[in-house]
This record gives sequence, structure tokens and C-alpha cells, in this order.
Amino acid sequence: RPPFHVHLILSQGSAEDSQVSAEALGYLLHSGESRSVDILPQLHHLFVTKLHRRAGIGARALRWWVDTYAQRSFTFAVNDPNSDMHAVLRRVLAHQMRATSAGIGDCQTANFYQVIQS
Repeated sequence: RPPFHVHLILSQGSAEDSQVSAEALGYLLHSGESRSVDILPQLHHLFVTKLHRRAGIGARALRWWVDTYAQRSFTFAVNDPNSDMHAVLRRVLAHQMRATSAGIGDCQTANFYQVIQS
């Protein structure tokens, strides 16, 4: 099983009295990357706090993930995407492929996407 990676989504902190503060806005959990021909990049979870949803934070995090981990791949997988995630993927960067796979790892369904070259 490939290692899992977690990335916090933080606000840009403000400097006050030489201390920098930042607020956690969400996180991204994934495994695999396109540098390895054996491991398909998989996005397991993208979470943005309720207070910060609908502000483009998830779309920017998703774009960063694809550019960093999945850009060289023909496809990547998103585990159990909800309707909001499907919409963000379509709008931002990917075409859904017809194939799905049940029982990958511990998730029920993985949906596969083709990266749109930017």
C-alpha cells in the first residue's frame, strides 16, 4: 500500500508583533504520485471548513494537487467523490472517464479522471 500524505490548507497569516498566525481552512489526503509508474495518484479526501466553502479554496487546493502530484499521469483516481467534488473537477481541471472501480483500498468506489493539460 502506498504511503498517505496529508496537506493542511492554511490561510495566509497576518504579522502582528512579529508573530505570524494562520487559520486551518481544511486538508487534503492523498496517496501515489505520477513520478512513479506503478502507483496511480489517488485523492482520498478534500475537506474545507463550512465557514470557508464556496470561496474557491477547494478548487485551488485541487489544482495544486493535480499540478504537484498528478500532472504527469494520464489518469488519477478520486475516491467516493460527492456531487460538489464532481462539479469542481469538471469545472477546474479534469474529464471524468467512464471507468469506476469498486473496492480499491478501503474505499467503496474510485472514479477516474483524465487531466486537462493547462
